[in-house]
Amino acid sequence: MDPPNPPPSRPTDIGDPSGEDHRRIRRTWLWHVRQELIAPVHAIVGYAEIACEEARRQTLDDPVRDIERILAAARTLVDKVARLLSWHDVWRADSPLKDKNEEQTLHHELRTPLNAIIGYGEMLIDDLADTDFTDLRSDLAKLRSSALELLSHLDAVIRFPSTQGQGGADAGVSAMPLAGRHSLRDVPPAATSSPEHDAVGLVLVVDDIEANRDVLSRRLVREGYRVAVVDGGRQALETLASEDFDLVLLDLMMPDLNGLEVLVRMKADERLRRVPVIMISALDEV
Repeated sequence: MDPPNPPPSRPTDIGDPSGEDHRRIRRTWLWHVRQELIAPVHAIVGYAEIACEEARRQTLDDPVRDIERILAAARTLVDKVARLLSWHDVWRADSPLKDKNEEQTLHHELRTPLNAIIGYGEMLIDDLADTDFTDLRSDLAKLRSSALELLSHLDAVIRFPSTQGQGGADAGVSAMPLAGRHSLRDVPPAATSSPEHDAVGLVLVVDDIEANRDVLSRRLVREGYRVAVVDGGRQALETLASEDFDLVLLDLMMPDLNGLEVLVRMKADERLRRVPVIMISALDEV
């Protein structure tokens, strides 16, 4: 009896004629898209959570319901990013990224919750335009702005690299912008503690993405902490050298000096080596 036919290779499973090169470019593309999307998506969730907490504190029943819809859409967005871009699931037969319409699938899957977030956000901003709830309006404006910015860059972020140009398969990989390569932004002033709480410690937030710094610092301030924020690894080391901090929240991927390099230098410094550090990163790998 003839032996059974071996299972098709992964490239054959998805109709991939170009073999390992295409698989490697595909994995690199997925990594790039994941890195570019996770930070702004989580920033949107953070703003939605802050707005929901503020609306509940003000006992605004109707806005709370709409903000809860925004929050549900934002969490759906997180789930879709995780599901669509999972390296472990991308080769499964039922994966939405198994065919040639990957860009269109991603575009549709991500635009739907983004449009819901923007739509509800705009209605709420209009409804609250003549009210005294300035903090809530500000939160909603930042939420809407973050969603609009992500939507405007969505096509560029998820574009699959071309492998037909000069340089062959590697050309598509090298042409993709590296995640985390952001220009340095002006550092906002250190947040002050909320009058509802006594300050319980001084925290340094280190992240090159402005929305991440804003969400983290505002949450910490609401918990009663004093907060300083910087947008890069070198500035983090300079700030640590000039002031005593109780905790550092340290981003991993930054353009000037990454989080691991900052951590190594902190642990080599007798004064800084005992300062607790929590790494914050969009990477899933331990």
